[in-house]
Amino acid sequence: MSIDTTFKPSTQTTLVGLTAAQIGGPGGTASPQMNITTFRIHNILATAQVLGYGPQAATAVATAAAANAPAYAMTISAGAVVYLELPSNTFFIANAAAAFEITGGIGGCGGNG
Repeated sequence: MSIDTTFKPSTQTTLVGLTAAQIGGPGGTASPQMNITTFRIHNILATAQVLGYGPQAATAVATAAAANAPAYAMTISAGAVVYLELPSNTFFIANAAAAFEITGGIGGCGGNG
């Protein structure tokens, strides 16, 4: 018997740019009770971008150049799709306008999305 690790979206896809945002319910807010365990993150730009994330909007701010990503940030290659397991109430921000499409759900960190 195998374990199903396929990503199953449970939120709408949200465009994330220069303003910190949560992925989830009404108004873009999320809570730990939403059962989100994984975020599918797609860099939709033609260059590498920095994605900042954290438990508060201020923590998520990532203004560093892509080669010098600070703590609570990661550089994602152009067009890449990554899956991160983070708390459902995490804030996200990009170092460029409209850089990432982020969808919350479950699974995906070991399977296909």
